[in-house]
Amino acid sequence: RYFMILKNLKNDLSYIMPQFYNGVTRPGVDGVDGTGAGATSAAVMFSSLANDLFDQEPHKVVFGFCISDCSGTNIECFIRCSCSGYVNSQGA
Repeated sequence: RYFMILKNLKNDLSYIMPQFYNGVTRPGVDGVDGTGAGATSAAVMFSSLANDLFDQEPHKVVFGFCISDCSGTNIECFIRCSCSGYVNSQGA
């Protein structure tokens, strides 16, 4: 339902910034394209937003993730770099 609300408003949105941690995705634990602690991978979620919500416009999805003091995640530099590398490879 929330996705459809955003989809209906996509032309009025400059960008969205979902937080890819401590929820359905856990890139700090699972990596960008893995699952385990999270129910779905951050890559799948990012792709869905960039390609389905915004019609293949990854630059409109800001990949927000925790870099420190996150309960249960605390993403270290290696994982931050991996997340950033993935997002850059998608043309964002």
